[in-house]
Amino acid sequence: MSNASTLPAALRRPATTPLSEKAGWSLSDTAAAATLSPRSIQRAVKAGELPVARVGRRLLFSPQAVRDWITDRQSTAAE
Repeated sequence: MSNASTLPAALRRPATTPLSEKAGWSLSDTAAAATLSPRSIQRAVKAGELPVARVGRRLLFSPQAVRDWITDRQSTAAE
């Protein structure tokens, strides 16, 4: 049996990068940060409320744009 520490670096699974360090967030990252379902995020994109970059079929979100959108949603809900 081989132990994970004895595997060559190229075969080891990379560590997960924290959201705070990612340059772009996936749909699931964005949904987790906003505590919403991925479908709710897709609806916000379709409504033009949340900017997104499309790379093929993937959606990539700017972390700062997501934070701004969450803040706007919270301030609108408080009014």
